[in-house]
Amino acid sequence: LAEALARGRRQRLPVALLYLDVDRFKSINDTHGHAAGDEVLRQFAGRLRRVVRMTDTVARFAGDEFVILLEGLRGEAEPERVAQKIIDSMGEPMVLGDGLQVTVSTSVGVAYCAPGRAPFGVTELLAHADKALYVAKRAGRNTYRFAQEAA
Repeated sequence: LAEALARGRRQRLPVALLYLDVDRFKSINDTHGHAAGDEVLRQFAGRLRRVVRMTDTVARFAGDEFVILLEGLRGEAEPERVAQKIIDSMGEPMVLGDGLQVTVSTSVGVAYCAPGRAPFGVTELLAHADKALYVAKRAGRNTYRFAQEAA
């Protein structure tokens, strides 16, 4: 992440960090067990990888939380499109063991770091994206929100 921010500053190109989780993941584990929860995480990650460019970074951050690093952006509309594609990709039910089907949704927080604005460090970028994630959750889940920059 630090290297991506440095590349963005050097190349004068925006960078975005999407912070997301599986909405109501605890209820999946509680209702269907941890094996089902693990399979949901695998399928969730697979869907994320299919939605983003090959050059984007998708990583499981902790538990049911994931981050996606978008580099070389041409504007603020790009991470918005990616966030919406991610939300749309979760609409199809996931088929788990024994034919069990579950449908999940996701909330996404987006922190956008553009040239000419106050630069973010790694800690600030993560904090802004995390805060935006919780704003999306309070807005009803299954949506995205952008972090408000302090610049």
